[in-house]
Amino acid sequence: MKHAIIDFEVDPNRSAGPLRFGMTAAQVRAQLGSQAGAGEPSTPRDTFGDLGIRVHYGPHDLAEAFEFRGPASPTFQGRPLLRQRFADLEAWLLSIDPGLKLEHSGLTSLRFGIRLYAASARKSPSFPVESVTVFAPEYGRRYIASILPPPPR
Repeated sequence: MKHAIIDFEVDPNRSAGPLRFGMTAAQVRAQLGSQAGAGEPSTPRDTFGDLGIRVHYGPHDLAEAFEFRGPASPTFQGRPLLRQRFADLEAWLLSIDPGLKLEHSGLTSLRFGIRLYAASARKSPSFPVESVTVFAPEYGRRYIASILPPPPR
């Protein structure tokens, strides 16, 4: 894939565009056709700065999360997720996922494997989403669930 392809449609628990969970680093690099900057050995990941994509690899060195900051554009059910008003996306996602987890800096849908980040989401909900992470269920159970606040009682 070359730089002309920027849309990454999210298929929950499977993929974001041509990037599939379970791909090796070599497969991801071949798919993106771009040079990756490797992460630290303690946090296995590739960063494709020219595309605005970071790929997180799991314990078996297989892709399990894709983080987008742009120019790559993740979409879900035909809707763009990046650089959209946080409040609009929150309302829409709540309508299709009542289990949505709200945080001070964004929201997470464990059901769909999507996390939206906006630094001031609670204070300024009209601000745009700054990054989108699409993740496999294993990643959600291991990392995301551990940082979410407990559900209200």
